Formats: sequence, C-alpha cells, structure tokens
Amino acid sequence: MRKNLSNVLWGLIFIGIGIGLIGNIFDLWNYEVFFDGWWTLFLIIPAIISMVQSGVKIGNSVVLCVGVLLLLDQQKIIPNDLVFKAAAPAILILIGIIILSKALVNKPNVTTPTKVSPSSAINSEDQPNYLAIFSGNTVKNNSKNFLGGTSTALFGGNEIDLSDVVLAGDVDFTVTSIFGGTDIKAPKNARIELRGVPIFGGNENTSVSSADPSAHKIIFHCTSIFGGTEIK
Repeated sequence: MRKNLSNVLWGLIFIGIGIGLIGNIFDLWNYEVFFDGWWTLFLIIPAIISMVQSGVKIGNSVVLCVGVLLLLDQQKIIPNDLVFKAAAPAILILIGIIILSKALVNKPNVTTPTKVSPSSAINSEDQPNYLAIFSGNTVKNNSKNFLGGTSTALFGGNEIDLSDVVLAGDVDFTVTSIFGGTDIKAPKNARIELRGVPIFGGNENTSVSSADPSAHKIIFHCTSIFGGTEIK
C-alpha cells in the first residue's frame, strides 16, 4: 500500500508540472518552475516519499530537515547564514525526538514479513538504516533474520554487502541516492526484484536472481536523482 502511494505521489508531481507548463503555453497563468531554492525539492520530495515508503527514519528525517532549512534560507524567510548555524542543533533535536518516540511508543511491527522465531531477537543488522551524507559507508551485513531496511546516500555513497544475509521472508529494501551512489550486493539464493524511479540518474540490476519460486524475495525500491544505484 505504501509503495503504491509513493508512485501516486511521483505521478501527481509530474502531472502538476506538466499542467503548469501547458498553462504557460496558452497564457492561462504564469507558472514558474525555477523559483529561489527550487533545487531543494530534490531533497524534500524524496525524503517525504521515503517516509511514505518505509516510515519515518532518522535518515529521511535528516534529509527533510536539511532540505526545508535550505529552502527557507533561499526564500529569505530566515536570516542569511542562520540555516548553517541552526542545521546541526535542529538535526540533533530531530534525531532525539525520533529516538524518544521509538522508546516511548510501543507499536506493533507491521512490516515483519513472515513468522519470526521467538528466540531470535531483532538487532540493528536485521533491519538496518544506512545513511551517508557528504561521506561514505562500506558495510557487511551478516543477519540471519533479515527483515529489510533502508539506504540513503546524499552527496555520498553506500557500499552494502547483503550477500550472506538470510531473509526472514519476502522483504523490502528502500534505496535513495541523491547526487550520490549506492552499490549493493544482493542476498544469495534469493529472488531479486528492482523497482525504481530514476530522475537524471540510473538504477541497474545485474544480480543473479534465484529461479526457485519458493525462495524468499527481496524488492529494492530505488529512487535515484542525479545519482545511481546498482544491485549486483
């Protein structure tokens, strides 16, 4: 349901831009695509769609916060250079709120794909959230109860090795690459599926998908904007 909603949002965005441009052609209105800070939408929109797809995470929340602060700065709503002073404390407060909400609100995990053994505790490798902002990560995941996860690369890169993970069932993995790149080694003996929206970027799947129809599936939902994602 969330995945379909994200596609609806992307579709509405492109339809809205197209209708606006048509209105300009017929002098129905004065529609400006390029306003002050228009480029911040490449941060804000993917962050919102990532929240729709996989819920509110630290990664997409940080990207959204940075995008909104930069947009407010470009629109002269906040004083010049204040955005750079306020960014760090605002992000720290945001991360703190997310951590507190997870600790105080006990809600069921609706994303668990299949039955999980009561004896197998969920750890950070089981449902990871990889984040690279103006930096890079190289990680190897060895989870034996993999539930899916997220990866966000913003002006940076993530190299993620999932080749040895054991899927707990059919899972989703959301990848966002904005002015950056993400390379993922797909799980062995799993069915691999790539779904994505490349915008001035590219998504590529060169992995070997299992031919066994009973094998668990991992679906990579990839959004690449002026960046690229490769599943291999």
